[in-house]
Amino acid sequence: MRKSLIVAAIVLPAALATGSASAADLYRPAPSSAMMEPVATAWNWTGFYAGAHLGGIWSKTHWSDFPGAAFDLDGGSVIGGLQVGYNYQINAFVLGGEVGVSALDLSAKGQCSTTAATECRTRQSWIVDARLKAGYAFDRLLVYGTGGVAFSETRNDQTIGVVQSWGGSSRVGWTAGLGLEYALTNNWSAGIEWKHYDFGAETRTVAGNNPPSIRFRSTSDAVLAKVNYRF
Repeated sequence: MRKSLIVAAIVLPAALATGSASAADLYRPAPSSAMMEPVATAWNWTGFYAGAHLGGIWSKTHWSDFPGAAFDLDGGSVIGGLQVGYNYQINAFVLGGEVGVSALDLSAKGQCSTTAATECRTRQSWIVDARLKAGYAFDRLLVYGTGGVAFSETRNDQTIGVVQSWGGSSRVGWTAGLGLEYALTNNWSAGIEWKHYDFGAETRTVAGNNPPSIRFRSTSDAVLAKVNYRF
């Protein structure tokens, strides 16, 4: 009898403890919604995109081999167009390429050197560029540099009593710049970009003109606001 009481005294508290633990498990509170939310992942810039740009462009054309001192003509214009490109992200580094087509109505004009009552003018209406890009991504903010080849056409004229033209010529040069771009949504991004263009020097000769030959060097700088749609 005494042994039975001893066994009961040992078994009964253990059984009660086990039951209490099971009851506690049944009433354990559900995990909070904060604990169940997925962990946010870093933004990735990889993919194709297309978009539009609008801004301003400022040019300088250096005229030389002219009677009198060499001189510069400065001009500016609104510039706008379209671009397409591709980015590939490796860790925080972003590499890519972009092709842009721009229209402008740039006209730089002024007095021809020291010759009074004269006017010289340089005009430019379009630019096409193909560039490589390399940058660093701070999540949704991309900071990059860019550079490549640029194509355009310039026309140069002078008025000394009558209009004399050295005609239009296709030009090939280089471009380089810097940019910032921010991903507004999963598909849309916006940014700002500065590009410098240098189309080098060219000598144009037209028989019957006075003078018959002129040497031109054209450079320009553009600041663009850009919007892109990512596919």
